[in-house]
Amino acid sequence: MKNKHRTIKNTMNINGILALNIPDIHPAYGGVRGKTMSSRSQGYAWPVIKDAGVHTIIDLRNDGMNQRMQNLCEEYRIEYFYYPVDNRADVVESLVSLFPDFCGRIDRCGFYIACAMGLHRTDIALSTYWVFYGADKGKEPPTLQGYQKESATAPQRYCECLMPSMISSWKEMARSQCPLRNLSEESKSSTSKARETTKSNNLITRLIMEQKYTICFVCTGNACRSPFAECVLKSMLEQEGMDNIEVFSRGTLDWGENPRDANMVRIASELDYDLKGMTTPITHEKLQEADCIVIFDAEHRNAITRVLDYTNWDRIVMFDKLAFGTDTAVMDPHYQTDAIYRSVASHIVEGCKRIIEQWRDNPPTHKV
Repeated sequence: MKNKHRTIKNTMNINGILALNIPDIHPAYGGVRGKTMSSRSQGYAWPVIKDAGVHTIIDLRNDGMNQRMQNLCEEYRIEYFYYPVDNRADVVESLVSLFPDFCGRIDRCGFYIACAMGLHRTDIALSTYWVFYGADKGKEPPTLQGYQKESATAPQRYCECLMPSMISSWKEMARSQCPLRNLSEESKSSTSKARETTKSNNLITRLIMEQKYTICFVCTGNACRSPFAECVLKSMLEQEGMDNIEVFSRGTLDWGENPRDANMVRIASELDYDLKGMTTPITHEKLQEADCIVIFDAEHRNAITRVLDYTNWDRIVMFDKLAFGTDTAVMDPHYQTDAIYRSVASHIVEGCKRIIEQWRDNPPTHKV
């Protein structure tokens, strides 16, 4: 088998494909990455791809198997492997189940991996390969193309490229199936390169396997209740030394970027809390990052489930339920009297204290 793989790698004429001068085609792991070649105007490229030694097309688009590309693969006797990159739950399950086959095709070299523009989905797929599999085998990280302007080549960047693009179930399923769990003594060798690879692998392991517990406070405008709860809980977590919990806040309404409510900022300052930042609305991506979504009244749940789906219902909890065990709402103080602002602030501070007390005895864990 090793000899076969070596033959494929040596006989593939990558330069022949690069000579097509099609934008965003680049070498990758003994194959090439680029945009899909399914339009009629690109038919001229297929004989070159075939003659260059490509034996597998990996299609990353998420809009279904492309019939024209399948026909072209059949015509040129090239394998068509459909590996759609998407964060929908059904697609993620398919991705994970196909992941060993995907890695096998990358390892064989002689592939052409493609998405519509040859950029972000291809970055994600190759980062997935390296983070969950290739790094453990001593592979070099892929060169990012779509994410390159905002990216460094540090291991953290590959995880950042991957994680926001895949929902949390991907991480759990991938961890259960991929060989990154035990990066180990056997991967160490006397060479400095091997030692550096092991060091990088251990970093990746920490980034993936030790995900922080994330809590998101959500109110209506992200001007009063949720950002105040965020800054209070962050302060208490810092005092307790609980550095494995991350906190952020959002609002159900998109009012654009505006300063926090001035009255709440003033009262927060009087209580020695630094309430700063701008109002920010909920998004599907950010909500998916949260292990626990804390709301302040029932309408927030309805707004969140219009962004997420009902399978995420159990991650949403009322602030008073989490803190005090009751289902009561926390009044919105916006445009209310000073006394109401102070009452709401005092209630949130006391609730955060109760949450911290619970976590001292029973620390929350990242659910993925």
